[in-house]
Amino acid sequence: MSALILALLGVVVLAGIAMPYTRWLEARVAAQRRGRPGETRAAWQEIRFGGALQPVADGLRSLATPGPAAPGALAASVAWLGALATLAILPVGSRYAFGSEPISPVLADLEAGLWVPILASAAVTLALVAWAAGAPGEEAARARARAVVRRALAEPAFALALLSLAWSCGTLRPVALVASQDALQTAFGVPLPAWGAVVQPAGFVIAIAAWWLRSVPSGAAAGEPTATRWPIPASVELPAGAALLVVAFLGGGALPWLPQERIVGLVAPAFGAGFATGLCLLLHVGVFVAKVAGMIALLVWLQATLPRIRHREAIRVAGRLLVPLALANAIATLLVVARFGSVGGACSSSRPRGSPLRSRSRASGAACAARDGSSSRSPRSRSHSFASARSARPG
Repeated sequence: MSALILALLGVVVLAGIAMPYTRWLEARVAAQRRGRPGETRAAWQEIRFGGALQPVADGLRSLATPGPAAPGALAASVAWLGALATLAILPVGSRYAFGSEPISPVLADLEAGLWVPILASAAVTLALVAWAAGAPGEEAARARARAVVRRALAEPAFALALLSLAWSCGTLRPVALVASQDALQTAFGVPLPAWGAVVQPAGFVIAIAAWWLRSVPSGAAAGEPTATRWPIPASVELPAGAALLVVAFLGGGALPWLPQERIVGLVAPAFGAGFATGLCLLLHVGVFVAKVAGMIALLVWLQATLPRIRHREAIRVAGRLLVPLALANAIATLLVVARFGSVGGACSSSRPRGSPLRSRSRASGAACAARDGSSSRSPRSRSHSFASARSARPG
């Protein structure tokens, strides 16, 4: 129950604070690039806090004076629901053993949870097709159609990047994905975090590029008619997208080179295992929030810094470059996994119990044991059984 409350609190924080402040951050970055401070009139006790209260004032103003329904209200509503569904399946931490039952701070621990943001984004694209079909005039219809095609072509690249990571790690379950990344693996003799960005660097770059390409500006792009004004503010989808990228590619709340077992091992002798595990949980939640804030800042900075290209050029880049690269990366990932096995799938329920794991630390083994209900076996004995099963394989 405490884990559900913590997960619900995380969703409320991301949806209620990150979304309005994402819009404020976009305005601040754009204002700094233009050399203008922007609107920072909101204050408390004549203290402006650098304009940080402006999103609160804007939100209260919009609630007090609701306007007529916009033409893209359906798409905006679907985007809100998709963002909340995405946040519901993302864990704000890893798995933690409090007593006999391990807990994970997540609202919906789904076995195929990574399909939720993919399907939610597809639903938003379908709603945008209806928005494009209702354009007032032929020119506006063509411009809206180009904007929707731009997003629709970037969606497969983003989905393939997520699926390539899932195939590499051997699981579509976000909780298991985060648990498998809370470990270290050796590459060329150097211990590195088993994060998705290390396991799938090409997928990480493709996902960032696809997100930048699919993020149509709220206003009309350069050279496009004003009727193409995008109905979905970036502040709706950006926090959920940033949290998804953090969970998939940056280890969630895991600290680099400091897995959960090491933290518990350092603190438990002095304060007990329960206190050490709780401290690790709070530390991971704080790190997760910091990572999401940093990812939001990175995506906003990319959108403000990189040139705003026309929809025609964006469609050409997505169709001729990004989607083929994502497809090639997915095919290469499938071939590598079929030949050598997944590199991070320590907690995948789809893998046979006797299959050897090629990259696994004691921390990920403990997390897997906690999930499977076999915590009585030590990671050393589990690794020994895996090695025995591999040596007994014929040929």
